[in-house]
Parts: sequence; structure tokens; C-alpha cells
Amino acid sequence: MPSQLFAKLIEITYKAVQADLKDHEIEDRLVDSLLGKSLNFTTEGDSKGTVSFHSIGKGSKNPSSIITLQVEGIEFEQKSTRVTEDLRYIYYNTHGYTFFFGSPTEFLVTSPFVRKLGPSNILIEFVIYGNTIHQVNRCLTIFAEVIKKYQGELHQTAIECCVE
Repeated sequence: MPSQLFAKLIEITYKAVQADLKDHEIEDRLVDSLLGKSLNFTTEGDSKGTVSFHSIGKGSKNPSSIITLQVEGIEFEQKSTRVTEDLRYIYYNTHGYTFFFGSPTEFLVTSPFVRKLGPSNILIEFVIYGNTIHQVNRCLTIFAEVIKKYQGELHQTAIECCVE
């Protein structure tokens, strides 16, 4: 009898700590709620830009999400490798300490990578820690802030040299 009771307690505990949603249900919820959602912002130079979710997927580490943001309306004069280096530099200068050293909450699992589609249209790809709508949704405001700083400061001097 005690062994059956013990087995039942283990089963109840296992079910309680198990995720409520399956992985594909979590991904479907993120896509349904956030794909196409956008945030409009204005830089210090009065350029109007839009950052939106281009694609959302499940990351390999649990819980993580693969995010691709599309930024339109802001001029990006450099090649994509240079824009990648500048955005990484600005991101880690503004958010690196808070997210990686001073807080137990992680944010990025991988560094952002930029693909340039045109002079005023880029994709920013990265993997974040987390798979809730709230955790993924904050990408828009964080990267809108990074783009504002990219436009506000002389980004050509953010990194002295970029090897291409």
C-alpha cells in the first residue's frame, strides 16, 4: 500500500511539473499572436521606421525561440556585415550588462545577425531565451531602441574597423 501511494505521488508530481502545452502548440500560439505585429518608431533625425516580426520558430534549447525581425524605413548605408557588427556593439553596450551580468533573466542566446534586403529594409535574426508571448514581444521595443541609437550616434565610429 505505501508503495502504491508513493507511486501515485510521483505520478501527480510529474504531471504538475510537465508543461501545459506541447512544443508545437507553443510555437503556434506565438505565430498566431505575434507574426506580423509591428512597432512604429521615430529616430532622433526624424526618420520613421517600423520593426515587425517576420518569422518566429522554436529554438533547439528549451525554452528558446528563433526570431527574425524586419526593419523598414531606416537607411542602412553599410553592408550587412558592418550593420551586424554595429548593431551587436550597440546592443551589448546598452543591454548587455543588465541582461547578462546583473540580472538572472537571460535574453539573447545568440548574437543578432543582419541580412540586408535593400537600403531601407533589413532582417535581424537571433535566438532568445524564452517562449512566452511576453518574452518574445519585448524584442520589438529592445531592437527599436537599438536602431534608434544606431541612427542617433555616428555608427561609423561605433566600431573602428570591420573585417569583411
